[in-house]
Amino acid sequence: MTASKLPNIDFDKTNKKIIDTIDNIKNFFTTKGYIPTSTSLIEDSDIFTRKSGVRLSSKLYSFVDPGGRSVSLRPEFTTSIIKNFLKIYEPDDLPLKFQYNGPVFAYNPNQIDGLEQRNQIGIELIGQNGLEIDSDILYMSIKALELIGIDKTKIKIGNLEFLNKILTVFELSNPAINLILNNLQSIQSNKITTEDIIYKAEKLGIFNNTKNNPQNTPDKENKLDFSDIVLKEHLNSTVGQRSPDDIIKRLFKKRKYSDNSQALKDAIFLTKSLVKIDAPPEKALNETRKILQENSIPEKLLIPLEEISNSIEKTIGPNANINLVPAHIRGLEYYTGIIFDINYQNKSELIHLGGGGRYDELVQILGGREMVPALGFAYSLENIQKVLEIINGK
Repeated sequence: MTASKLPNIDFDKTNKKIIDTIDNIKNFFTTKGYIPTSTSLIEDSDIFTRKSGVRLSSKLYSFVDPGGRSVSLRPEFTTSIIKNFLKIYEPDDLPLKFQYNGPVFAYNPNQIDGLEQRNQIGIELIGQNGLEIDSDILYMSIKALELIGIDKTKIKIGNLEFLNKILTVFELSNPAINLILNNLQSIQSNKITTEDIIYKAEKLGIFNNTKNNPQNTPDKENKLDFSDIVLKEHLNSTVGQRSPDDIIKRLFKKRKYSDNSQALKDAIFLTKSLVKIDAPPEKALNETRKILQENSIPEKLLIPLEEISNSIEKTIGPNANINLVPAHIRGLEYYTGIIFDINYQNKSELIHLGGGGRYDELVQILGGREMVPALGFAYSLENIQKVLEIINGK
């Protein structure tokens, strides 16, 4: 079922405590040269499905506007900011520093009208590359929280460049690599077996075991299988007011895949070893290096992780609260380099405060002529307020 009108949005949801927190964080961003910007509350659904990933696509709150277009309430700011950059700015304007804050939305069948509304604040840096820049952004994400009274965060960092290079060693197609990445969390929690992933790959047409037909061209039936198999754990019957088949049509085009099933099994086996690593940088690097050696994988592929670890230590200094997670992944597929998540440990509860990373390909994905380096991060204001109340004993 597709909604035909805008849902009831509460623009006064932010309370005074959150507003004070916003002002303090905004002031810090301003001292670092980040200028306020705004984005449209409603965007064409297409810009969020081009490379947003299964998790975000399945949670879009979408509906049809009076002109017959499929549109969505913004689920995050980054994509909209890059879209605005392509419309307004020129290459000579780079680098650009933006800060933003406001509501974001998701489809949640457990909420009234299916609408979940939260508030975000964050920054985007467009047009700068390098390890020092990556480390500075991570430092800013830590420092801003310290300035408002949250100084005992736990941070996980990873690098998508490393993860993709490792999986590329097995000569897998992009769909096969994405299949593994989309199931990383299930692999880590032992909710999915190697056989389950192989079965999904076969149903998707990524490969098949027919000796006389090494290639398989996905057809309409394959797309329905994808909807039923791969997105089953992510999609609800209304899928943010869009059917699963609508999402599949936007996410995938027909093409031929030819992956070796043994190579896919080997890649999954390696991934199962990597997902267990979550430790301070030096220990994590040693454990990762050992796994690469055991699997006869060139140690030079470890360089992206080594470089970002060294750069962070140089910028921030030794930090017992930063762990390196080689198989770390976030919910958005447009990330290309460093990624990180910031959490707060309250007894047995881990509260997610925010995160971000580098997304150098997003400008091209959204129609730009060439690649433009970019990165940023965002906080969940509700979770920040929750942690501040815990710290202040309220």
